[in-house]
Amino acid sequence: RDHEAVSHLTRAAPVGRIRGFSTEDAYGLLLGIIVLTFVLLSQVDPARWTRLVVAPAVGAMLLLALYASRARPQLMRVAVIALAVSYVIVVAEALFDSEAFAGSIYLIYGLLILTTPIVIINRILRHPEVQLSTILGAVCAYMLIGMVFGFVYALIGRIDPPFFANRGPVDQFDYFYFSYASLTTVGFGDFVSRGDLGRSLSVLEAVLGQIFLVIFVALIVGILS
Repeated sequence: RDHEAVSHLTRAAPVGRIRGFSTEDAYGLLLGIIVLTFVLLSQVDPARWTRLVVAPAVGAMLLLALYASRARPQLMRVAVIALAVSYVIVVAEALFDSEAFAGSIYLIYGLLILTTPIVIINRILRHPEVQLSTILGAVCAYMLIGMVFGFVYALIGRIDPPFFANRGPVDQFDYFYFSYASLTTVGFGDFVSRGDLGRSLSVLEAVLGQIFLVIFVALIVGILS
């Protein structure tokens, strides 16, 4: 019965067959898409048509994170519907050269990405042993935390501008630059939040970043030992 339940004990993989797409591969690809999205945000100007390039990258990042973590089908359906709605809004804004719903895009992306680190952490903590996918998943979760706060800062800047004190016009990448500087507690000081809400969130992000590195890394070490 054990051999029937665990098929790989009795059935070896055929020689020469292409290896299937595994969760480990998905976390590696997810990390690549996260880096690609970060590069796009830094290099692509937030013009009317360039949003059509950034939006699919964000959508692929979200769906791949849920797939790699084997999220429930209900959550996958909600994510697909929300991404479809957001992309329709992005297309409409590009066609009519409007930013009337830019805040709603940040809200949708922020809420969706907020679930991905939780799903990833829940998945990799179930690994019976530390594998490459465990490490890649932890790195992905850490990177996505910074991206969540980046969208939150952009949303605040959209609702109550300006977000940064003593700064001229800023683009969308400045929010993510500030977010990762806060997450890693680098604190260059070139960008400072103007309001108390932004300051409180940046402190919270710095604390979460350190808690993640200290506690979660300790959990992975515990699994390894």
